[in-house]
Amino acid sequence: MTTKFETFLNTLDEKDWLNVVDELSANIHAVDRDATQIWFRFFPLTFSRYWQNVEDKELAIQKFALQGNWELKDQIDSSHNFLCGHRFWKETKKAIEQRIESFDAVNGDLVIEAKQLAQNVANDTKSNVPLTLGISLVGLMTLAQVGAEALKRQKAK
Repeated sequence: MTTKFETFLNTLDEKDWLNVVDELSANIHAVDRDATQIWFRFFPLTFSRYWQNVEDKELAIQKFALQGNWELKDQIDSSHNFLCGHRFWKETKKAIEQRIESFDAVNGDLVIEAKQLAQNVANDTKSNVPLTLGISLVGLMTLAQVGAEALKRQKAK
């Protein structure tokens, strides 16, 4: 079952996401600013949605010459190891799971959601928002691509 929060995230396309990442980039700590941008290029939403709907996956694998472990669903807890903010993943994931349960709007604002999530994680970890904003954006995109069930199923370490 798709949650209201997932439904909101599913209204956004890749351009929307990248615009938000660009808009918030100056607020992300310098140590993760470029890494966050890179992560979003490693896991493009457009490809994720294509992959979810493609009928002949074997042909698509050949067409794109896909090799190795490239699916986000197989690396929910590790795809962002290269971000300094990865150390806050457990708390980020917990905050996302809480937001999945509490989100009750028809529409939302990704900028506000990302900032609030980062603030919640910063409060929980006694850190600060610039250090948690990049991993918060990554976490939200992970939810958008893999869904709440997969996110919850894999326990963060």
